[in-house]
Amino acid sequence: MSESAEQAQAALERLERIETQLDLLREEVARARDEVAAAFAAPPVSAADEEGARLVALDLVLAGTQRAVAMQRLQESFPGIDAGAALDAAAATLGG
Repeated sequence: MSESAEQAQAALERLERIETQLDLLREEVARARDEVAAAFAAPPVSAADEEGARLVALDLVLAGTQRAVAMQRLQESFPGIDAGAALDAAAATLGG
């Protein structure tokens, strides 16, 4: 084998090792991304929380609370609840 062929072969082997390392790093990044996403996922919402949020949303809409303030109160009181959807449902229930 000529010297240039040996250099080419060595370069290809080095590239294969780099690709293997890159694949391992991609897998590690994917696992880390999944762990972070799981750590910051919204907590499961119980039926009691959903009902409580619905009732509070009705009360806030009836009281004429500004939407931004009402959303903030719902989000603080009921983490994981879609505050906008709760307010929209309350307004629809009240015909507004």
